[in-house]
Amino acid sequence: MYRDFSAGLIVALTAIPMAMGFAIASGLRPEQGIIAGALACIVGRTFGGSKYQVYGPTAAFIPVVAGLMAKYGEVGRGTFDQGHGFHLLVSIIAGVTLMVMGLLGLGKYAKLVPDSIVVGFTVGIAIVIAMSNFGEALGVQLLLKGGLFEKVLCSTMADRLADNRKTKFNAEKELWGQGIVQVITPLVNGFPCTGALARTTTSIKAGAVTPLAGYFKGVLKLVIVLFLASYLEYVPMACIAGILLWVATNMVKPKEIKEVWGHNKFHASLMIYTAAMVPLTDFLTGVLSALIIYAVLVKFLDTPAAVDEPTTAKKPDSVDKLQSDATPAKQVAS
Repeated sequence: MYRDFSAGLIVALTAIPMAMGFAIASGLRPEQGIIAGALACIVGRTFGGSKYQVYGPTAAFIPVVAGLMAKYGEVGRGTFDQGHGFHLLVSIIAGVTLMVMGLLGLGKYAKLVPDSIVVGFTVGIAIVIAMSNFGEALGVQLLLKGGLFEKVLCSTMADRLADNRKTKFNAEKELWGQGIVQVITPLVNGFPCTGALARTTTSIKAGAVTPLAGYFKGVLKLVIVLFLASYLEYVPMACIAGILLWVATNMVKPKEIKEVWGHNKFHASLMIYTAAMVPLTDFLTGVLSALIIYAVLVKFLDTPAAVDEPTTAKKPDSVDKLQSDATPAKQVAS
């Protein structure tokens, strides 16, 4: 429990400034981001299908929410309440859509994503996190922004980072849980939330071992804001950036890269392509284009590993033949 508590505390401390920033960048009030982050963790942790997933506001929603607020809010000659009301409607529709997808069992298709894309995706995320916080750590402008693909794939990545061999994430339940998050958090004056890649990774690397870490993060976030609200503006972003840089370096696992590299040239190339496209474009473009390439070329280029062929081609047949010839003789002798 101590490891889960410490992980929840670390994530809460790093998530508060980010949640405020995401809300402001989207045209909402900073407290809306904080409320959303705390509530989303509790709701998502209760109904979601991943042990390690940390929910909260992410950069993926900034262009969507900001666009809605600009069109229907004060900038578009409306009011803040009108813009927020339309944003609430869109969030509920998105949440219901995710819940229906979970009921229809569409989450199982996430398991068809090959390891080469998942590993490349993880490496690409590490690059994005490192580059987007490198500037803050040195006190200069941010260098790179990105991120539009954060849903079920984040849970897959979380299982791999934590080396989770027990209760694997349930894709259908995860869609259902994230759908409930999308419906509930905006209703209580929050911000739409999803699985947060950086915070999920931070939680795992900080020692989270059970779903309690998510609950601790949500509760501690509210407690910290309640008692330390006036001091939050003094938290240096360089400290938070330093934590996230450490997280990024620990996301890349050389063992997994070597396994994909040794499989065949097709999967090695797919891994490199995904790792490069995620930071160069965004999560959605990088992963979806990699999936399209995989679907089109898998039948032509995905050749089986040659190492396994000799052991399965001759030895089993000869061993089976010797055993079949020897068995009747033993029976007659007995």
